[in-house]
Order: sequence, then structure tokens, then C-alpha cells
Amino acid sequence: MTAIKKRRRKPNGGQPERSAGKAVADQRVFLKKLALTTLLLGLVALAWLGTLSQYGEDYIDRVFTQALTTFAVARALNGVISVAQGTKLAVEPAGVGANFALGEVLDPINDLIERFSWVMLASTTALGLQKLLLEMAGWWGIRIFLLGSTLLFMVCMWWPSRIYGQFSPWVTQLLLTALLLNFAVPTVTFFSDQVFEDFIREKQQISMNALEQESQEFKRIEESLPTEKARIKEQTWREKLSQLMGGMRESLDFEAEIQRLKVKSEEIAEHVIALIVVFVLQTIILPLLLIWLLLRAIRIIQ
Repeated sequence: MTAIKKRRRKPNGGQPERSAGKAVADQRVFLKKLALTTLLLGLVALAWLGTLSQYGEDYIDRVFTQALTTFAVARALNGVISVAQGTKLAVEPAGVGANFALGEVLDPINDLIERFSWVMLASTTALGLQKLLLEMAGWWGIRIFLLGSTLLFMVCMWWPSRIYGQFSPWVTQLLLTALLLNFAVPTVTFFSDQVFEDFIREKQQISMNALEQESQEFKRIEESLPTEKARIKEQTWREKLSQLMGGMRESLDFEAEIQRLKVKSEEIAEHVIALIVVFVLQTIILPLLLIWLLLRAIRIIQ
């Protein structure tokens, strides 16, 4: 009988261990709820302060100014090259003619710059859209929506599990939507700025400076060529005969000038392609990639 009584008491002896385990689990749940509540209240405070949104707006304004400046330089260079394309440089020492058509040299680079202008137009449009979304995220109605959905979520979270289980799906969805509206675009601009400062800024500045210098150089050449052409046409046959050797040297100089233009065109093409990569990455690909990552993270949380 004693053995039977002892065996019957064994199940009761495990109750303290189960109670202790339940207490530890309850404590962990409580700490998780407390941490989540603190995080949500911090995000609400950050949204109302507008610090992240202001940072994003400053970044967009800065990049927008850079894009407009680059677009203006590209259009100016395109205009100079277009004018120079129609210029033919004739050198005729002692009746021997040599024609250099600048259009043959400048056609490829001019086409590339025209396409670059369209890329810059698309980039500035994308930046304008991001700026509009940032302004919408900073609207007081969106912030009130975030505050209300956060309070509702916390009430359901701290309420008995029976009630929370009934409202959990749509309350969580509502909160995630509010967080996305408030922080998606500011977060994207923040990380875009970090990538720009670490990897893009120096390359962009080098290419921009090179384009500005080449634009001035092409303008100088375009202004000087018509004067040379007019001066050569006004020479009499006596002057041409007396300046035979000088004219031949001049012809060689013009050939060297054309060769120099070819080299410069190749250099400009390299810088233009570098700027296309920079602005497409900075204003289109990187924001879309970051938004996709945010949406993927939200799906995982759900």
C-alpha cells in the first residue's frame, strides 16, 4: 500500500517544475511585448518629430540639384556639338584641297549625349516622385493614422489572448501599412544617401568636372573654326603660293586637331556612360531595390 501511495504522489511532485516553466515562458512573453511596445512608441515619436523625413528631403533636394546641373551641362555640350557637326574645315595649300567633316567625328558622341539627356530627364522625374512621396509621408493625417493603428495594436496585444486572437490579422496588417506609409520612402532615401556618399559621390564629381571642361573646349573649337575657314577662303592665289610650306604645316595642324577631337570624344563618352550608370543606379535601381527588400521583410514578418 505504501508503494502504491508513493507512486500516486509522483505526478503531483512534478507540478512545481511545470509551474516554474510556465512562469519563465510568461516572463519571456511579457518582455517581448514590452520590447515591441517600446519600439513602436519610439517609431511613432520619430514619425512625429519628422527627423528621418527631413533628412530624406534634404537628400532629394541635393540630388535633384545635381541632376539638373548635369542635365544643363549635357544639353549645353549637345548644343555645341550640334553646331560643330555642320562645320566643314577646308584647307587648300597651293590648290591641293583637304576636307575635314566634323560631323563624322562628332556624330557618335552627339547621339550618346542626346540619350544621356533622356536618362537625366527620367532621373529627375523619379526624384520628383520620391520628393512627392516624402511630402505625403510627412502629412499629419498619415502620422495620426500611425498613432491610431499603433495604439490599437498595443491594446489588442496586451488584452487577453482570446480577444487578441480575433482581431490580430487585420490589426497587424493595419499597423504594417501605417509603418510602410510613414517610413518606406524616408528609409530608402537614407540608405541611398549612404551608398551615394560611400561609393558614388567621387566618381560623379570627377565625371561632372570632366564634362564641364570638355564643353568649354568644344565651344572654343567651334568658335575658332569658322574664323579659320573664312581666313583661308579670303587668301589670293599669290598668298597661297607664297605660303605653300606654311599651308602644308597648317593642314597637318588641322589633321592633328581632328585627331585630338576624336580622342576627346572618346573621353567624353566614358564620362557620359559613367554618369548614366551613376544616376540610373542612384535614382531608379537603388530605390526600387530597397523598396523590394522592405516589402519582402514585411511579408516575412506577416
